[in-house]
Amino acid sequence: MFYSISEKRELRAKAQIDLGLKEIFIDRDLPFRPNFRYYIYLEPTFDYSVYTYFREHIIEINSKDEYRQILYFPLFIDQELVPIVKYNRPGIEESILSEIRSTVDNIKDIYNSILSHVKGLSNVEELSTPCLITSEDSKDITDYRFSLYPLVYQNDNQFGQLIQSIFNVPGYDSGIRCSTIEERLDVLESAISEKIDPDEKYNWADKHSITQLASEIQERIDKLQLMGVSDFTIRSLIRLPEAKLSPLLITPDYRIFLPAYDNMEIEMPTLSKVVFFFFLRYPAGLRFKELIDYKEELLQIYCTISNRENMEKMEQSISVLVDSTRNSINEKCSRIRAAFISNFADDIAHNYYITGSSSTPKRITLDRNMLIDKSGIVNIIF
Repeated sequence: MFYSISEKRELRAKAQIDLGLKEIFIDRDLPFRPNFRYYIYLEPTFDYSVYTYFREHIIEINSKDEYRQILYFPLFIDQELVPIVKYNRPGIEESILSEIRSTVDNIKDIYNSILSHVKGLSNVEELSTPCLITSEDSKDITDYRFSLYPLVYQNDNQFGQLIQSIFNVPGYDSGIRCSTIEERLDVLESAISEKIDPDEKYNWADKHSITQLASEIQERIDKLQLMGVSDFTIRSLIRLPEAKLSPLLITPDYRIFLPAYDNMEIEMPTLSKVVFFFFLRYPAGLRFKELIDYKEELLQIYCTISNRENMEKMEQSISVLVDSTRNSINEKCSRIRAAFISNFADDIAHNYYITGSSSTPKRITLDRNMLIDKSGIVNIIF
């Protein structure tokens, strides 16, 4: 809903009286970038009744308005944190996961980490009541401006009504509230012309296809967003160890495993695997427009790893793959990427799939010393 400046001032003045709204300032050393989409729940001491309430109602609360989401840390740690840690750091040691499962102390540390940056407030014990804080649009070059809403209520019904009333208070910002998740997943709506250079349209096609091909991951993201999860939450809760790459193992029957990630298998369609093996053979990379010159080599890889016997259809598939007027190579690269990011985070996965900016050679950046090829497919001379 849009409000004029005078309407915002009037509604916020009313909220100061009715809801106890007050302004607080947080220094810009805060270890995350505030996002006015999120209302962060803080409390002096852990309240199990609040935990119970959010466990039962937070999906309902956060489903009502995609631009206003409550971040309730205890529920996130209890239900979702370990799977996300495993996704971000595959093969992580169990001892580290055990430390993460220690909830109450983690919550208090997070609250204090935030509050230590609030002007005039240093720790969670100084809060007189539970509260919600949310970032506002601030022109101040030294501090972030937040709104703080104390949460004073008698029962669950009042609590729910209070939260809705807080959500209805307009912020200081004058723009449209937008989702950072949506911004990251935004794709062009117009169709890609068949005449565009295949290397130029690689980034678009890859981004567009990932939102479709990695649907299971997107469903997980959607669910976590409804639970009140954001990038900030993950960064606040998890001090992840440095990412370690796993060797990539190709078995004699052309299966792909990552031994250091609990022997995780990476599965992909056969034609995508043909492209994957092909690019492993060329560490310096190739432009997609050059694939036509490697048509026979791609076909030989296809014949070697495939159980298909219809040579005519196989040749047809490779012809489509190397055709610069078709989108086949982009689709295969997207499926390769999806095969990795459906198992672990992109900051690790990008080492294993095909990358490259527009009009530059596309390559797999993984150090070939990390490659264990028991099939011989990467080095065989056709």
